Amino acid sequence: MMTAPELYDGVLWRRTLAFFIDLFLLGFVYLAIGFLAMLATALTFGALAPVQAALMALLPSIYAAMTIHWFGATPGMRAMNLSVRDWRGRSCGLAQGFLMAVVFYASFGLTSGLIMLVPLFSDRRRAAHDMLAATVVVRAAHVPAAGRPA
Repeated sequence: MMTAPELYDGVLWRRTLAFFIDLFLLGFVYLAIGFLAMLATALTFGALAPVQAALMALLPSIYAAMTIHWFGATPGMRAMNLSVRDWRGRSCGLAQGFLMAVVFYASFGLTSGLIMLVPLFSDRRRAAHDMLAATVVVRAAHVPAAGRPA
């Protein structure tokens, strides 16, 4: 099922645009959560500062994992008609979405973004974090109805 060429047609440029849409949306999430976390830290006289730091560091991965688990894609991916699936074509679980996101942000930071050259040379335009998390990003319109999230 996940070998049909139409599933991967135009995925690379759509993923790029989806990333920038998610980056924009994540900015608003950061503002809201950051304000609340800063307020909670101030009200506890700094006792929650370590929790705030950890939350803010993990926020992009939490955002990606929750939206991939709940909706099958991040809001940016949904806007670009993409869907995240496991290697068998099923919906991703929360842990798999979180792993995909953590590996993406870690590898992106460690390689200064050079890791994003991998999809140019891989089958099905899969990125390194897709391969490590056993996921694949496909065109949502071409996923058979049985493979769509309930």
